[in-house]
Amino acid sequence: MWKSVGGHRNMGSRVDNWEAILSRELEKKRTFVRGKSDCVYFALSVVKNITNIDLTKDGKKEYGEYKSKYGYKKLLMDHWLKYGESRMCEPSVYGAINYLCKKNGFLEIPKSLAQRGDLVMTVNHTNEEALGIKTNQGSCYLAFDGTYVNVPIERLNHAWAIR
Repeated sequence: MWKSVGGHRNMGSRVDNWEAILSRELEKKRTFVRGKSDCVYFALSVVKNITNIDLTKDGKKEYGEYKSKYGYKKLLMDHWLKYGESRMCEPSVYGAINYLCKKNGFLEIPKSLAQRGDLVMTVNHTNEEALGIKTNQGSCYLAFDGTYVNVPIERLNHAWAIR
C-alpha cells in the first residue's frame, strides 16, 4: 500500500477530507445510464473523489466504452480474447476492476476487512456483478432506477482497499 510522503500524494491514499466527500457522494441524486452513470461509474467516481485517482478514465483507455448490458459484456470478452490474463484474471467486471485497482495500487482484500470508502462487489438480483462502496452499515450500490441500494456485508463477493 502506498502512503503520502513529504506532503505528496502517491497511489492508494485518500485525500484529507475524504469522509465529508464520501458522505456527499452517497447523498447525490443520480440517474442510471449504462456506460455513463451505472453502478461501475458510480463507485469509480466515488473512488476518484476520495483519492484523486481516475479509474474510470483508465478503464475507458484500457477497455473502451459501452452503452448496453450486451455492449459491456462484448467489450470485456473482446478484451479477454485479445489480452487474456495479462489484463484481466477473467472476462468479467470483476476481472476488469481487479486489474484497474492493482494497476493503481488498490489491492484486493478479504471482504471481512473492507472499511468505509473501500470498493466492494456483489451479485445483484438480475445475477449481474455490481460495484459499490463500503459504508458503515453495509455497502451502497446504484440501482437501475437511480436509487441507492444497501447490501449487507454478508453478500459481498470482493473488496479492494481504497486507502
